[in-house]
Amino acid sequence: MNKKMIIKGMNCGKCASRVKEYFQTVTGVDEIMVDLKEKTVEILSEEPVKVSELVKSLEGTKFSIVSEIN
Repeated sequence: MNKKMIIKGMNCGKCASRVKEYFQTVTGVDEIMVDLKEKTVEILSEEPVKVSELVKSLEGTKFSIVSEIN
């Protein structure tokens, strides 16, 4: 299962690393690919991952999910 999202606040390499760290805390996330230029993150997983859980992992940070790309 793949999910691709636009992330607000991800402006540099350090930001991208932090977003990856936050998303890695979500159960079911197997791999995370970041495109800093496009400000997107693609989540790869064998199990379904709820977007609400990804949103929750970013709570209290400067990052947020702007939209999911289908």
